[in-house]
Formats: sequence, structure tokens, C-alpha cells
Amino acid sequence: MNFDQFDIPRDVLMFSTADWDEPLWTNKQQIASRLAGEFRVLYVEPLASLRSRKRSHSHRILEDPSGVTVLRPPGAVPFGQKIAGINEINHRMLAPIVQGELARREFVDPILWLYPPTSAPMLSLYPFSVSLYDCVDEYSAMPGAWMAATKGMERALLKNVDCVTTTARTLFEDKKAYNNNTHFVPNVADFEHFHKTMTAKADPAIEAMPRPVVGFVGALNYKLDDELIDKIANARPDWHFVFVGPDRGFGVERFRQRHNLHFLGRRHIEDLPTVMAAMDVCWIPYRLDRYTRGVLPMKFYEYLASGRPVVATRLPELEAFEEHIGLAQSVESFVTAIEEQRAKKNDPTAREARIALARENSWEKRIGQILGHLETTWRHKRQSR
Repeated sequence: MNFDQFDIPRDVLMFSTADWDEPLWTNKQQIASRLAGEFRVLYVEPLASLRSRKRSHSHRILEDPSGVTVLRPPGAVPFGQKIAGINEINHRMLAPIVQGELARREFVDPILWLYPPTSAPMLSLYPFSVSLYDCVDEYSAMPGAWMAATKGMERALLKNVDCVTTTARTLFEDKKAYNNNTHFVPNVADFEHFHKTMTAKADPAIEAMPRPVVGFVGALNYKLDDELIDKIANARPDWHFVFVGPDRGFGVERFRQRHNLHFLGRRHIEDLPTVMAAMDVCWIPYRLDRYTRGVLPMKFYEYLASGRPVVATRLPELEAFEEHIGLAQSVESFVTAIEEQRAKKNDPTAREARIALARENSWEKRIGQILGHLETTWRHKRQSR
């Protein structure tokens, strides 16, 4: 990677919403690990209460081989994500720890790279050259969120941060009302890794299943439409549906008796090309609600990079790609879309079009776009002083 062309500070203080060692990496780890080749990156994991198995009364520093320095905060006061006053207390308690690490590493006015929607207090707690809120989700619509409280804390951030980027157009339309310097920079995928599917030896256990095999790779959580999945599996008992990923509240035990629903659990990321090579079609059977309307799934581009045909719920963010994938909402339309896309599995023209679309949307491209917006923002800040 070469980001030398960007005239911006080379230190990054990144506050994340994902622990560094999560087995399924998100935008945050992907970006931080790639920045670390040319930037010094201090990656601060999300605040969590002492009830979390990973939290203690003291913080921890982890030096990752990628070059990223990871700071795991001590346990925080509960409900900080829902109550603004507690959120500010938690950040003020954390600030001396982070400030100490910045001083120890001689970070001077770093880029303040923010992911939590509750980050507004950080803008007054840390020195920075330019600040960014990279908005990757509609947090106020997530299950368990206190909508009004989350929206209020996020709006305080949006109104005061220097620059905002969003991974979905619906997020862009919403956030730009509070910050004129808001930009749509879509989600992407690790193209080189998932493209290995094209030459990978298929997982023997999945390969041995009767055809067709429709596969999902990723965390099994509230985004999956369990009722839809159950009805489709019932409508096509001769089809086999494979789910590869950790159960994050989906409740796979409910479906253990279904002969054509297979939950294989978590696999290492290095094994995913082998897993996907055994699939006829990859799908994204999400429920359609206020949260998913603002989602452009990373797995969409991962699936495309693998060369597999793709079928997904008709999410607003995916409608622009209907030329290359199947979109559906009902049981009947999903069955039809899967049949149609499966027929294109070995069509070289369709396959190359999918792969080309994924190749155009790499992490290097997304990071470059964000750095370009930061460079422009920083230049304007200096000129206005």
C-alpha cells in the first residue's frame, strides 16, 4: 500500500466499536492494519463494563504484528452507551490512560479517527490535527439501543467533528443534515483473500452435500431473518443451506432438527475460501428494517470476489447492483432468484462481471478516499486559522 501522496499527519488515534481480536474482522481492524504500514496507529477498543470477560480494573497494551498498538480499556461504568452523562464520565476516566500512551509514544496532534456514535466527549479530551467520524451503521436502530439517547449523542458528534464518512447512501443522506463535510465512501472487501476461492480446494464436508448448496458466511445475529430462512428451507427440502460463523444471538439450536439447515460454527478466516468454494450460491437473507436499510454488507463484496453467484434481501444499498445479483423479499422470490443465480454459476461472463465489481472496491481504495477527504479538511483547517 502506498499512501505517501496524502499530506496529512502520520499518527492515528482510533477509537473503535470492535475488539481487535474479534475473529470476524470489521471495517475498523481492516483499516487500522492497513494504515499501520505507513502510519503509527493507537487502536482503542470499545468501553465495556467490568462484567465483560475481557475487562479488568486496569488497561492493557497489546502490540500486534501488523504494527498496530492496541489499548484495551479498563472496565467502565455500565449504561454509558445509553446515558450521555455516564458516557462522558467514562470517557473522562479513560482520557488520562490514553493521553499517557500518546505522550509515551510522542504522538503530536494525531488524526482522531472515531467509530462510536458516542464519541463527542473525545473532541475536547484529546489534541488532534483533524477529526473523523467513520459512520458504518445506524446505531440508533440496533437492537437494545435507546433510540433517542443514541441519536442525541451521535448528533452532538456530527455537529462538532471535522469530517464524516458513511458506508451507505442512506447513512449519508441522514448524517449530512448535521455536517456539511459528509461523504459517502462505501464498504468494500479484502478482494485478494476472498478471490482465492476461485482456485481453492472445496471443503470436503460441504462438497459431499447434495446439490444445490446455498451458503452464508458471517456472524449469525439479529440481521438474519430466521422466519424467512425457515420457510425457504421448508419450501425446498432438497436444497441444503450452510451457515458458517459464530452464533451471536441467532439461536441455531432451534433448527438443529432440520435436515437441510447446517450450522458449521466459526471457521478461521484463512479457511473461508475453501468453505465458499463448495457453495453453489452465497446469500444474505437479512430482515428488512430500519437498521438494515442503512447496511451495505461487507460480505456482499466478499461473495463477489469469490466468484460465487449472490442472492440477497432487497436492501436499498444493494439495488444499484441488481444487474449482477439476485434480489428478493418473499419466500417465492428468493427461491426463484436462487434458481436463476445458480444457473449463472459457471457462466464466465457473469462470473467475471461479479469479480470485476469486487476488484474495483478494495480496502486500499476506501482508505485512499477517506485520506483524501481528511487531507482536504486538514488543509482548510490550517488555512482558516
